[in-house]
Amino acid sequence: MSTTGSQPQLGQQQQPGQQDQPAQAWAAGPFGEPVKKPSLWRRFRTKAFSNLNLNGHTPPRVQPEVGDWGPEKVPTTKQKKRMRIYVSIALPVIMLACFLLGWYVYFMMTGCYGFGMGCRNQG
Repeated sequence: MSTTGSQPQLGQQQQPGQQDQPAQAWAAGPFGEPVKKPSLWRRFRTKAFSNLNLNGHTPPRVQPEVGDWGPEKVPTTKQKKRMRIYVSIALPVIMLACFLLGWYVYFMMTGCYGFGMGCRNQG
């Protein structure tokens, strides 16, 4: 059974001056200098537009045919990025349209704007 060198094994205790090395490993570069954390926008771009190569680790027999200029009948990376942006804009717009349609039907059935506004008190 292999264990990491920084963690104490069973029966051993960590020395008082010993630091937990794996937790601090990300903060140092290859020569020990501190590494600047990437900006929020760069981290978002990295996560949102990560590896658009859909072949990945698939076997060659299931990958698309490759022509003279690249894969045939496969969307380009630019088209995939554009579609991600379109979908992220279209989804909230469609959700808002559904909400407004429901509100309109509620208003037509009750004559009340909802949320306690514009309702006639029957008394």
